[in-house]
Amino acid sequence: MAVILRDSELHRLLTHLNLPAELPMTAPARSRPPPVLDPDECQINPLADLFEGIDPIPGDDLSPA
Repeated sequence: MAVILRDSELHRLLTHLNLPAELPMTAPARSRPPPVLDPDECQINPLADLFEGIDPIPGDDLSPA
C-alpha cells in the first residue's frame, strides 16, 4: 500500500495510466421533493360538514333551510 502526497506525482501517475487527472464537476445537493399527499389520508376533509366526535353547539342549526 502506498500514499501519494504530492499532487504533481498523482497527476503524472494518472496521466501515465491514461486515466482522467482532473476531478469531475459536482452539482450542489438537491432538496427532497415535497411529499405527495393522498386526499383520502389527509387530516382535514374540506368536503366534510362536521368533524367526527364533536357535538354541534346546542341551538345551532347547521342544516340548510
